[in-house]
Amino acid sequence: WSTPFTGARAPADWLRPNGYAEAPILCPTNYQSSSVGIRLDRPTESLDQPGLFTYAVFRSGTPIIDSQSIVTTAAARANEENTPVVVLTSDRPTDPRAEVRAHFDASVVSDETYWISVVLPEPDVPASANS
Repeated sequence: WSTPFTGARAPADWLRPNGYAEAPILCPTNYQSSSVGIRLDRPTESLDQPGLFTYAVFRSGTPIIDSQSIVTTAAARANEENTPVVVLTSDRPTDPRAEVRAHFDASVVSDETYWISVVLPEPDVPASANS
């Protein structure tokens, strides 16, 4: 069992009772999402590392992923899998597809902040509406 040294407990504790403990979790960087995933005892994923993971990889030169890119990726995934996708970011998303649900900061790491947003699948559009 691993215990992260970050403030990931608050977002994980919020996700669990609010129905998102099993939802896909997407972050810009794996070190931010993995600490929440460890608390939920399940893998997470990020835009800076392919696949699911349960560990953090710290590397110099980690690309900066803007919130628009992550919301676009989350929206595609939500539609593809027809499920809500949780987006964890350090800045408040501005994309209206990301519905902000919670915000946590002031952890052991002074600049650590978690914005929890949910991107929902788009409702099905009847085929007759496109004719």
